[in-house]
Amino acid sequence: MSSIAPDTSKFPVLGDSSAAPPPPKFTLRPLRFSDIPTLAAQTANAYNGNPVNHFLAPRLELYPGDHIRTFRQSIWRRAANVRTLNLVGCLASDPDTPIGYCQHIRLGDNEGAQRQIRSSGISNRCFLFILSWIIWALFRAENWLWPDRSCDKDAHKVFEKSITSDTKLHWTDRPERENRWHANTIVVDPKWQGKGIGRLLLQECLNRAQEERVIVGLSASPAGEKLYRKMGFQLLGDFTFRVGGDVGGGIMIWYPDGMEETNKSK
Repeated sequence: MSSIAPDTSKFPVLGDSSAAPPPPKFTLRPLRFSDIPTLAAQTANAYNGNPVNHFLAPRLELYPGDHIRTFRQSIWRRAANVRTLNLVGCLASDPDTPIGYCQHIRLGDNEGAQRQIRSSGISNRCFLFILSWIIWALFRAENWLWPDRSCDKDAHKVFEKSITSDTKLHWTDRPERENRWHANTIVVDPKWQGKGIGRLLLQECLNRAQEERVIVGLSASPAGEKLYRKMGFQLLGDFTFRVGGDVGGGIMIWYPDGMEETNKSK
């Protein structure tokens, strides 16, 4: 009686480099104020090489601390806004160490927007209101005493003017888009990019928008556009002002299931 020997080439061998390790598991948690210094440094690192970043801060290599401070202040301002969903992405095995974060803001005044505000609770809303004024005064004094030497003020004026034009064209002048989630910031530590953490951070926003039956808006970089298209976003239009020669990116929108045609008809 003959027997067939098993194909041992399909079995992993101890020490065999071809046996790939399991993919890392990520988890989301609320942003803590103690995370902000780390997140600011990660943001500066993630945006390094971005043409917009270098347009706004041409001397960032000379004054990296000033440049990181700008991101730190932006994260604090959004974190103190009761409408903002602040989430941090971490390895499931190390939930205390952030490797990415998002700050999505709920705009409008419908029931979903009011629910987002009420979810903070009265005491926390009062705390955030007081905190927003404290950081406003603190950052105003900080920037007066130690101006950001990395930035170009004229470039900032040009860029802010273009943002105002884009906002008016695609959002303010379209009242049917008033009630929405807006993905202000999605940043992943460069060491962890391309592993799914950015998708996870955005998906939480999409889940809420789907439940509330509202759209999601964002401004996409050329690299970010690829991810956003995979997640169902559509391009509304190009930026009013474009820096560098990169092709792609722009103002994008995501519709809940069954809502797209309604919006297009308005």
